[in-house]
Amino acid sequence: MLKNMSVKNKLLVFSAFFICITSAIMGIEAYISTKSISMDYEFASIENKLKLKKKLIESFFETKQTEVQLISKSFVIKNFFIDLKEIELELKLKDKDEYPYKNSEIAYTSKYYEPYLVSFMKTNQYYDIFLLHPKNGSVMYSVTKESDLGENLKYGRLLDTGLAHIWQQAVNSKEVVYSDMAPYAPSKGIPSIFMGQRVVVDGKLIGIFAIQLNTDAINDIMNFEEESESTSEYLVGEDYLMRSNHRILKRTHTIKNSFLNPQQGNMKTQAVSLALDGKTGLILNDRLGDDYQTYYDYIRLGKNIMWAIIAETSEDSISGRVNGIIPQLIVSAIIIMLIISVIMSLIVQANIIRPLEQIIDGLHMFFKYLNGELDNAIEIKTKNKDEFGFIADTINSNVLKIEKNLRKDKNFINDMKLVSNSVKRGDFSSRISAEAGNKSFLELKELLNEMILTLEESLEDSIHVLADYSNNKYKKKVPTDKSHGALAKLGKDINTVGGVVGDMLNSNKQNSNLLNEFSTKLEESIFSLKESVAQQSNNAENIKNLIDGISSSIQTSSSKISLMDKFSRESKITSIEGKELSISISNSMENINKKIDTIKKELSVIDQITFQTKILSLNAAVEAATAGEEGKGFAVVAGEVRTLAGKSSNAANGIRVFVADAIKESQGGILIAKEMMNKFSDLEQKVGNTAEIIEKIVSFSEKQTESIIGIENAITKILKVSQQNNIVVDTTNSITNEMKELSEKIALEMEDKEF
Repeated sequence: MLKNMSVKNKLLVFSAFFICITSAIMGIEAYISTKSISMDYEFASIENKLKLKKKLIESFFETKQTEVQLISKSFVIKNFFIDLKEIELELKLKDKDEYPYKNSEIAYTSKYYEPYLVSFMKTNQYYDIFLLHPKNGSVMYSVTKESDLGENLKYGRLLDTGLAHIWQQAVNSKEVVYSDMAPYAPSKGIPSIFMGQRVVVDGKLIGIFAIQLNTDAINDIMNFEEESESTSEYLVGEDYLMRSNHRILKRTHTIKNSFLNPQQGNMKTQAVSLALDGKTGLILNDRLGDDYQTYYDYIRLGKNIMWAIIAETSEDSISGRVNGIIPQLIVSAIIIMLIISVIMSLIVQANIIRPLEQIIDGLHMFFKYLNGELDNAIEIKTKNKDEFGFIADTINSNVLKIEKNLRKDKNFINDMKLVSNSVKRGDFSSRISAEAGNKSFLELKELLNEMILTLEESLEDSIHVLADYSNNKYKKKVPTDKSHGALAKLGKDINTVGGVVGDMLNSNKQNSNLLNEFSTKLEESIFSLKESVAQQSNNAENIKNLIDGISSSIQTSSSKISLMDKFSRESKITSIEGKELSISISNSMENINKKIDTIKKELSVIDQITFQTKILSLNAAVEAATAGEEGKGFAVVAGEVRTLAGKSSNAANGIRVFVADAIKESQGGILIAKEMMNKFSDLEQKVGNTAEIIEKIVSFSEKQTESIIGIENAITKILKVSQQNNIVVDTTNSITNEMKELSEKIALEMEDKEF
């Protein structure tokens, strides 16, 4: 069956068979490797999730720390403490007294600030917010108002609680302080975490702001992804008790149960101990069984609190998830096998089948070139360096040799055509010089070159005789005894033409001698006539040049007089316009003075406004000073208003100085405009007198011009007659000279010719 298949199909069949066997082997190996890699990936994924949750817990506490810092520095908290401090001074409380939160003034003040704190607590999901006394830690305010409200943290029953620890740390620290998770009796024994920050006004400690965190938020972070029942991620404190719920050990290792029963609920393992020592890593078979892996890391809160973050997972649960993706791996392997098959087919097509087709196409193109269907042979182009490339190179080298010989023959034929055309045009100097690849063409080349040489020698005698004829030598004759046919007849005709031309030249020589004698006599008569006409023409020309000079002088004077008349008229108009302009300038200056008076009035209004603004800003500054802390911002505004009023006053004074200068300048401009009016009036009268004198000169110049024009017309007529006589004399003299030159030329030519 394979014997009847083409090479292309055979290669495709063998490639498909090879790909199937290779894909099966690779699939088995890929299954084993994929399972191992998937197990490693699952373990790495759990470790990454543990690190992610560590970041989330740290970010959660950093966010809460920032919130505590911001609210403790807000005006609301500071004003709340200040108001309570004023009431406390009136009540004269002692250090060991409980805080009288039920006092009407304290209750009223707390109710005033309470909406803001309730909103802040709900927004940030706190359990409670506290305001603590700076000296004895008394709970001055609480949002939830549990049993701790009013308690003295320094001497009371809450001395050892997390809230008391917060107060003790915050008094001596500028940073946000933490208390570790512990049961808090006022909140029904719920394990709680507290954070606090001191509140300072003008460098003095006025209170401690504290919050009680909701532990559910921490639990939600540690369990925000739904894991299997054989995997758990949890937090452990330095007391080895739970800080979040354990997914697997639900009865004993939740936050609540761990603190209720520390003996059963503690998580004192090797992984937790290592994490609390500030280490990270992986431990096998730590607590839950031989098939469990435990990842451990640590979280630091503030300066003194350390938590361990742990992730425990079973290898069986991971293996089950990996086995669940095996069908997907099989489908992926089949798809990959199909892709590889397609790629291999393309590779076979590109590296075997396509080069073979290129060789076949190249041979077809070469045969078309041999048959004359193409002008040039096309080279087989292939980048392969294998056997196909060797075959293509061999074919290309032989094609080049054949193409080279064919081009030689083509060049020979073209050269033969050029030589034939040269002979056809009468040029026998060309020879066929091109080489040919065909031996028959070389023999033809020798025969054609010998034929051209014989024809050239046969015509050479006739060419030499005709060359003598072209040099006016007609004594030589063409020999006709060696030629035959048309060449012999051509020689006889050339000899006949030479004899006829010799007889004609002899007759011309005799006629030229007679013509020369006649032209000499005629030339002498014309010379005397030409001298008389030239004398008359010169006299008339001299008179005309003299008249032209006089006329030109009169015309130049006339044009300058006309220009003076134009200038005088324009000067008169300019003087009138200048007079009107000076009047307009004077009027404008008076209008400017009126507007400057208006500006002076407005400046007085600006001075009054500036004065009143200064008084108002001074009153505002006094009111702001009496308002205390709340009036500081208004005092700054009042100062700025006073500064602006001062700047307005300075600007008004500057404008007043400028207005005074402008008045002086405008008054000077009015005087100058009036002086200009007087000057332009004098100029107008003088220009009028000059214009009358110029008009009289123009009239006299026009009369002189008319007389000169009449004389010029008469001289022009005399010159025309003289010019006509000169033309006749010149024409006659030219004809005589031409006749003489012709006779001399004929005689000279006769002397150069041999006949």
